[in-house]
Amino acid sequence: MQKPSSIMFVLLAAALTTLSLQPSNALAKKRVVLLPFDADAAKDHGKTIRGFIQDLLKNNYEYVLKKDLKEAEGDEIDFRDLSPDTVKKISKQFSITAFVGAELNKVKGSFVFKTKIYSWESGEPLPAKEYTFKGKPSQKQIEEMAALVLMDIEEMKEYTPPEEPKDDAPVVPQVDEKVEKVEPLDADKNKVIKPPRAIVPNQVPAIQAGLMLGFLQRNLDFQPTTEPYYKTSSPSLAPAIKVALYPLALSSPESLGARFGLNLSGLFLPAFESYPANDKDNKVGTTVMDLNFALLYRHPVGENIHLTPRLGYAMRTWSFAKKDVLDVPSVSYSSIDLGVDVRLNLASIAVVEAGASFYLPLAAGDLAEGEYYGESSLYGLGLRFLFGYKLTPNLELVATFDFTRYAFSFNDKGARTADSAADQYLQFGIGARFNH
Repeated sequence: MQKPSSIMFVLLAAALTTLSLQPSNALAKKRVVLLPFDADAAKDHGKTIRGFIQDLLKNNYEYVLKKDLKEAEGDEIDFRDLSPDTVKKISKQFSITAFVGAELNKVKGSFVFKTKIYSWESGEPLPAKEYTFKGKPSQKQIEEMAALVLMDIEEMKEYTPPEEPKDDAPVVPQVDEKVEKVEPLDADKNKVIKPPRAIVPNQVPAIQAGLMLGFLQRNLDFQPTTEPYYKTSSPSLAPAIKVALYPLALSSPESLGARFGLNLSGLFLPAFESYPANDKDNKVGTTVMDLNFALLYRHPVGENIHLTPRLGYAMRTWSFAKKDVLDVPSVSYSSIDLGVDVRLNLASIAVVEAGASFYLPLAAGDLAEGEYYGESSLYGLGLRFLFGYKLTPNLELVATFDFTRYAFSFNDKGARTADSAADQYLQFGIGARFNH
């Protein structure tokens, strides 16, 4: 049965409060090794839980890699089955405080997480702490399991090498006595400080795939406003797909090549409706298609910010089923996309992304043809914003905003009269995004 949330909150608060009440250099002195988890009963759950605990250990302690221990000791170390003598030997050689492992078993439809943490003093595992959950663990449940591990580590003394007896004096057996250190009262020290959720430095996915539903509104305005072909369009439900892939990040996440990725986003509306500005009842079917391909480079700045320049190709078509109703030229934009995106991690539960693009149109369809309003010069600008809230380690609830504007300037040598035009798009969406 799932432990009451109130009990687990006390455990989590106790672990984090212990962290906050330690001297400022205590965490830096403790050295930890993360062992493989025995999670054959639920490999995906075990990988997710172990990954979160690994990030906490790296952020709060001196993290020692198993490969470094193997290089020094040889390949005979079996990290899945450590003996007390091996634990004490490695702890002495490398000043290791704790070896952190765990088990994940399935019992009658539930999963039981058990800590398996070896102490440097005895070489034996500490008494196991258990946590039971059902189905895929939520972010809160993962944090509560991690709190059990933090509590065991914080209760340990950091590794202290034994003192060597002096040759010129007899060895006198010493009896260890715990002496309570009397400290002056400090009101601030007794305050329970609730630290923020763990921030995972520059943790970014190798694969992102999202589906958003929202509203798209387009306004096509001509200047001067007396131009009889001034038109606009109504809001419509708009599905949008966005995918980002960083291939080398799947196999070599720390390599330079892992920063390069590909982006694909698309929107297709076969049943959009448009109407004249002065005749909203006279609607006509409209087809909209929007595709964007881009090459990305993700560059870390600080601990939780990424800048992502982009170079891509953007295409947007907008055509009417009955041209005689609206009597407005259709558009078919083809543009070079030059832009940059910024990603900010807001701790382990949220992310904010913002970006801008400058479009250099290669073509714009009938609207830019000289026979209508004369030869034109034009450019485009795009702004985008996304807020994501993590429901699970791999699934986010996202809200998006996109703004695009194409500006035309005509030479007034066409069959119709217009000095300029602005083709503007607003899109709001909400959906889900998968991260891996």
